[in-house]
Amino acid sequence: MGPAERLKEQDLDGISAEVLYPSWGMFLFSVDDDDLRRERFNVFNEWAGEYCRYAPHRTKGLGVCDLGDIGLAVQQLDRIAGLGLCGAAITSAPEDLAP
Repeated sequence: MGPAERLKEQDLDGISAEVLYPSWGMFLFSVDDDDLRRERFNVFNEWAGEYCRYAPHRTKGLGVCDLGDIGLAVQQLDRIAGLGLCGAAITSAPEDLAP
């Protein structure tokens, strides 16, 4: 469902705004290939940013961010903010950082 159709559904349900969480995007954390995982995160974040830009006063979204490389994570968080997303989901225990 595209953002225009989603807004119609919101109107029917009396919803003035919503936050889109990356539920499906959380499965991307299970990808073992670091480069592939980051690229999939980029694609998801681009999609979420574009979806929310349609009506930013009514739709807020969260991106996904990989913490395996902290320098890249900071860049990704800056990119997520630049896409207009209001936050990011991260894994609670990245294997690279686990004790």
